[in-house]
Amino acid sequence: MDWSKFEQYGLEGLVICALFYTLYKIINYTMRFIDKSTEQQAKERETWAANNTNTLETIKALQASIQLHNQQSTDAHLVLKEAANFQREEHKQMIETLGRINGYTHE
Repeated sequence: MDWSKFEQYGLEGLVICALFYTLYKIINYTMRFIDKSTEQQAKERETWAANNTNTLETIKALQASIQLHNQQSTDAHLVLKEAANFQREEHKQMIETLGRINGYTHE
């Protein structure tokens, strides 16, 4: 190669060439760093999506458990209401019977 062609640029040309080379290296490093960051972020998003799926499944299971509890609670309240009505009727019958035994008439 004929280096005499670069002789006309001198020291300024050498400094400019060194600056461009340094700028090229900085840009190259930055692009590699961005690529690595992008890959890492993609992996993190996949992990987050998998955790999000597990969280949704947990929430659905919790919702089903709450619905089951609500149904059982409703059933228990109905049973208690029926038991209270039954007791009320028994007490009415007992009061009527005791009233007749003691000579009390309900009019």
